Amino acid sequence: MSTGTLDVLRAAREMNAVEWDALVDRSGSPVFYRHRVLSAYERSGLGGQRATAYLLARDPGGTPVGALPLYLLDGREIFAILGVRPPAGGAATDALISHFPHCYDTTAMLAAPSPEVLRGLRDAALAEASRLGARVCCLLNVPADGPLAALLAELPGARPVPSAARWYLDVPSYGGVDGLLATMARATRRTLRAAARRAEAAGARIELSDGSGEDAADVAALCAASAAKHGNNYYPEAAVRGFLAALGGHLTVLRVRLGGRTLAASVCFRDGGVLHTWAGGAVYPPELNWSPNHVLFHHELRLAFDLGVRRLECGRRNDEFKARHRLSRRELLAFVWEV
Repeated sequence: MSTGTLDVLRAAREMNAVEWDALVDRSGSPVFYRHRVLSAYERSGLGGQRATAYLLARDPGGTPVGALPLYLLDGREIFAILGVRPPAGGAATDALISHFPHCYDTTAMLAAPSPEVLRGLRDAALAEASRLGARVCCLLNVPADGPLAALLAELPGARPVPSAARWYLDVPSYGGVDGLLATMARATRRTLRAAARRAEAAGARIELSDGSGEDAADVAALCAASAAKHGNNYYPEAAVRGFLAALGGHLTVLRVRLGGRTLAASVCFRDGGVLHTWAGGAVYPPELNWSPNHVLFHHELRLAFDLGVRRLECGRRNDEFKARHRLSRRELLAFVWEV
């Protein structure tokens, strides 16, 4: 497939939203690539990005055939993850990455598998990295067993680096929550059921909303607290609040509430036959004899079965918990070019 032009857009507002989302559909890209999500992420500054660039390739007739969002950010933490030698002295520490770090499913939006289009996007990304003074250009969180990884492996200079795996559940394989629980170890199954039963006895309520017109402060606070437990600021509270507010009406927000207080929350994206449990968190008051996080997970599972989705995506990290609860592991790679 030959390309006619390759545009570099500097902000989501420069996109034709209908045209961009049509390419999302044609390429089979996940919900995180839709215009409304990119726009909300950009405006909220959730990733702390210093600049954005959206590459858009067109065929000779002007139809979009490929796209790649890019974010410039301080790369020092990414260098450590990717095994890139830190720059000496006052050398640049920026990295130009795709997709944003809060997305665990990175792709290039290709209307059809095309090494030529992908090469053009890669070359434009490297040129943009050089223009911005970035030390590295990389695609984070590419599924190792997917078609993009195979195409990227053929491009010269690409260095694949293993990244944190992501976890998912093939929902139709189990027939229902009870069918899934039956496959778990007895202690794991009993813990989940006991937490749900004790929460109900305590008067806890499970609330679902679409995120529209509501104050997301409780959810943002839980996300920030969850990140802080791991010693990072991955979910800055104000930025998360702005991101969720911009997406109101396009989310499913699941809350565990007791006595007017939110003890656990999950922000979910519905993406056709996929439900993404994108972010969340929980607090653990000492007087409870049940875990709000276990109750939340139990109801995330119920939501997936109730909606009849084919897959529940549960993101990265917390590997031991996810393996114990019968989620499947998918390996991810970062493809790195040093500029």
